[in-house]
Amino acid sequence: MQFNLVTVIGILASVLTGICNIPQLIKIVKEKNATSISIKMIVILMIGLAFWVFYGLLLKNIKIIISNAFAALVNGLLLLFASIYKNQSKGRELGPNLKLLPPFKGLLDKWEKLATFVSSTIKYKPSLVG
Repeated sequence: MQFNLVTVIGILASVLTGICNIPQLIKIVKEKNATSISIKMIVILMIGLAFWVFYGLLLKNIKIIISNAFAALVNGLLLLFASIYKNQSKGRELGPNLKLLPPFKGLLDKWEKLATFVSSTIKYKPSLVG
């Protein structure tokens, strides 16, 4: 693959788009609060990302497929945790939304531990995000 200015711009755009909601995801998991997150916005974004992946498949363009699939994964996790913590205030037990996801309880616990580790490693400060 030849790296020219257009390729570099495309790669930077896809990486930044893919990781842009990771700070928000970490904040939600760490604070166990998603009251300020718009579920509708995330759903609309997920639909758009699905179309981008489909578009990439039609063009057989692996860069479009991978970058948008990764962004969809990050935003899917954001949607999952936002729906779990949407009506929860900081420090409270998980609410009734979690009862809809009993098979994922172990996965959620592991993700929370990972997100806590990552946020403490990068010295995450909630006041800087959001």
